[in-house]
Amino acid sequence: PSMALQLDDVNTVVTKTIQPGVVDGYFKSGPLVAMCRRRFTRKWIGPQIQENFMFKPMKGGAYGKGQAFDVTRRQTRAGMLFSPRYYQVNVTEFLEDLEVEMAGLTAAFSVIRTDMAQAALTMSAILEIAAFRHGQNIVGDNRSLELNGLEEALNDGTNASSDPSTTAAPQPDQLAVFVEEYNRHRPPSWPAYAPRSSGLAGRLTRAIRHAGGADAFWAILRRALSAMPPFWRDTYPNGRSGGDCVAALLSTDRQGAGLGVEFWHVFRWASAATTGATTTSAADLTPNQATTGDPLLATARSLFLWDGHNWRGQGSAALRLERSERLRLTLALEAAGVGQPGAALAQFGPADS
Repeated sequence: PSMALQLDDVNTVVTKTIQPGVVDGYFKSGPLVAMCRRRFTRKWIGPQIQENFMFKPMKGGAYGKGQAFDVTRRQTRAGMLFSPRYYQVNVTEFLEDLEVEMAGLTAAFSVIRTDMAQAALTMSAILEIAAFRHGQNIVGDNRSLELNGLEEALNDGTNASSDPSTTAAPQPDQLAVFVEEYNRHRPPSWPAYAPRSSGLAGRLTRAIRHAGGADAFWAILRRALSAMPPFWRDTYPNGRSGGDCVAALLSTDRQGAGLGVEFWHVFRWASAATTGATTTSAADLTPNQATTGDPLLATARSLFLWDGHNWRGQGSAALRLERSERLRLTLALEAAGVGQPGAALAQFGPADS
């Protein structure tokens, strides 16, 4: 019977000579990431990185005899905050390739070593491109998972960035509208806000961007101020200024540090108001609601408060309780409809639960 020929005469007689390794014809090793790897060898651990810097001189200069000095203290130091950004490159291998078909003396080079080297080059290329861009959530260009790159870092001394959309401060009228909206809709327990500097301008810009525009953010702000949890409405403002309260609006709890703008209180409280999520605290219940038929609730009500995110102990008596007793009391409150179901177990349950 006839059989189709699989090889011509040359390939039947002669073997191939395969050069070892693979030549890079694509990545070409970007210089920026290579320089960063050489110069920066520190390793950061934690949810946020702070890099401090000096940005202006102290007050000083020539003076005449008997002249009064300006002794007001000027802020000359600040810091930049960075949250970690994560990147991955997937390397997929088949055991049949590694142990049978591309193994032994007949293999011109190691497949796994070459693939791992290519993965490193791929990662370098991804980082090289990202390092020239920004890491902000801008309308129509959400790069909040990417590096904070040169578009945010490079400036000419006047403009904050080569791409003003990444760092542009709020317009003066936006700052004024924010102050007006806050003071008009704040709870009576929160002090009025009269800014003396633009220290929160950057956060306001990020909040407006995340909301999709100024008008959308004003609506979110009004919902958040009307729906904040009782702890923040009644307890937090005691002894604090309007600036402290505004800073709390435009930030998150310590356990949420570095998670992103969407976790700031102003967005979480507004979201809870929109979805109807409960932010009721034990302190909001009437005595009959809190204690009817179960004296355990009276004790729980006096010791624990739901702040909208976590259970908070009230007073030294709550701090002295064993973890199991804290769990028992907060579970009783959750069973009565206070707080968020499951929060007590997550906060006070066994460490291995």
